[in-house]
Amino acid sequence: MILHIESSTKNCSVSLAHNGQLIQSKELFSLDYRHSELLHPFIQEIFENNHIQPKSLKAIAVSKGPGSFTGLRIGVSAAKGFCYALKIPLIGINTLEIMAQCTLANSNDWILSILDARKSNLFSLLLDDSGRIVQSTWFENLESPSIVALSKGKQLKVIGDGQTKLKSFLPHLKAKYMPEIQYPSSKDMIKLAYRKYCAKEFETTSDFEPFYLRAFRATKQKSLKFNR
Repeated sequence: MILHIESSTKNCSVSLAHNGQLIQSKELFSLDYRHSELLHPFIQEIFENNHIQPKSLKAIAVSKGPGSFTGLRIGVSAAKGFCYALKIPLIGINTLEIMAQCTLANSNDWILSILDARKSNLFSLLLDDSGRIVQSTWFENLESPSIVALSKGKQLKVIGDGQTKLKSFLPHLKAKYMPEIQYPSSKDMIKLAYRKYCAKEFETTSDFEPFYLRAFRATKQKSLKFNR
């Protein structure tokens, strides 16, 4: 059995699978990123509902990014904690590739998987109609876009929460927008994780870090003024 953790966006999601087949999943969309209070109760509920002990797990799969700094840190920390405690392997999966899985089977178009990266930026991944990566994950600045050239005139199926931003910057892009697909789910990690498990494509747990794609910029805390 493999436990799957997806916490890179506003969707906090956990799934348990056996031999690549879903047993149960639990997820909740949270605007205020309540992942730190939701993640472990979700995991515990799934264990209890299925009478599973953590020692039954063979691996942990985690969404490695890109995505929210906070969400990624929470998910990766939880995954590494399980791996250390249970002495089982860690599987890292690209967030944008996870999101693309739910539409691959029904796609005759290239898939552009994008997440909002603030301002005029997107986290982007481009796949062809068979799921092969055409352009690996990149940080797209829509003020000097590269998507038009990379798509080579192909019809794009666009998924992710960056759709509105992309459409406003590139209104003439040859694209089919999928507003019903905004965020990745742990359910869509299952096939990818099982494939990696069978191929023994594991991360080095001690060295594993989230794939932020951009440098973390800490903001200075505003000084507080007190009336005396």
